[in-house]
Amino acid sequence: MHKIFFLVATSILLIKPGHAQSLVQEPRVPCTGKVIPSYPRTDQTFATRVWTRDQIPSWLPPACMEWNTLTFDFMLAISGRFTNVDNVADFARRVISFSTLTKMRYWSVSNDEWRLLFDDAGTLSNIGMESRRNDFTSMDVQSGAQFYYFQDESSPLGPVIFLMTIIERSPKRLIFSSVNISPFQVPFFDAVKAGGFDQYYIIQKELGQTWTYYSLVRTKMNHAFLAPSTTSSLNRAFAYFRHIAGFNYESRFPFAKE
Repeated sequence: MHKIFFLVATSILLIKPGHAQSLVQEPRVPCTGKVIPSYPRTDQTFATRVWTRDQIPSWLPPACMEWNTLTFDFMLAISGRFTNVDNVADFARRVISFSTLTKMRYWSVSNDEWRLLFDDAGTLSNIGMESRRNDFTSMDVQSGAQFYYFQDESSPLGPVIFLMTIIERSPKRLIFSSVNISPFQVPFFDAVKAGGFDQYYIIQKELGQTWTYYSLVRTKMNHAFLAPSTTSSLNRAFAYFRHIAGFNYESRFPFAKE
């Protein structure tokens, strides 16, 4: 059995260029010690932050993330606490079961309904779509391992190929990152070039059955007018959290409705 304590709480930090940017807290990931946004208590809300590059122009990813220092347009962080009897092996199994992403549901703001996020998804042996294979197992999820996979959204975007890296797996912690190695494409445009969409996740155990979850996603858009809305990005991120944590995809309340 498990229990989720996350409700809706969003801190969207949109400050015009030239304003007091020093007042904006930069993202801080767990491997650096202090976390921003801070973990809430288990009886509080799910914490999120959104930044644009203009707000934090000097921010660089810490070495422990193993990210490059390329620029970005948009960055989203989520932190929270949840209770679950599952262990790291259970989380690892869901992380590596890429074909099950086709069951992932999110709240579509534009359609005002719960929808499947992906038409298709799966594991690849290499960077070619023709190399599709069965999913790996949780035993394959070891520190330093890398996996190719693809996602095909229920949208005008075509299939996108990703490379996932397992940064650390231990009995109490799972850290992994992912980057697109093919572009996000819409008719006539590359919305996001290869390497323009980075994801970082860390799930670690506290006491008893309490776990913390932190994710940071950065995007470099090739064309700004193709950028998704903030609420759409939040709902997708929250859907992935529910997928990895093993919760029902649909909850009584969607994460963000407008």
